[in-house]
Amino acid sequence: MASKLWWRALPREVVKKADVAEVVLQMRREYSTRWTATTRPFPEIPNLLNELNTLEIRTAVLSNKPDSPTREIVGELFPHSPFAIVRGARDGVPLKPDATSALAVVTELGIQPEKSVFVGDTSIDMKTGRNAGMRTVGVTWGFREADELLEAGAEHIIEEPLQLLEILE
Repeated sequence: MASKLWWRALPREVVKKADVAEVVLQMRREYSTRWTATTRPFPEIPNLLNELNTLEIRTAVLSNKPDSPTREIVGELFPHSPFAIVRGARDGVPLKPDATSALAVVTELGIQPEKSVFVGDTSIDMKTGRNAGMRTVGVTWGFREADELLEAGAEHIIEEPLQLLEILE
């Protein structure tokens, strides 16, 4: 994903694919040393997670970011993690929007896909949830607008984290 973004951003007449690979490698090295400088949970996310934990609703993280940094970031941001599973991109496993990882997570949790909710802030997240046969909730505090999330298959749109509790009732 990062390679594709850099390839699109850099002028092709100047940059070769090998250069892009080097830029991505340097970016990942830099990010791994500085991500804690500005990365924080969105407001109210800790409160939502506490509420979900109180209600004994099991939660998981599924990211297209590499697995090791995903686990590190979640562990740092949520040291008393309520997440039963934290999973990022792994070799040999298709990335979202392929349903493979999402289905593996719910299977591991012992939950049927149709009884689970996939919450996310991108069209990729909505497509992943739909592909896996899950209910989908798009959130507007992330990277995309409500219209894009709806177009990608969001069944619900929420603007504040605690609104998720209303959907889960």
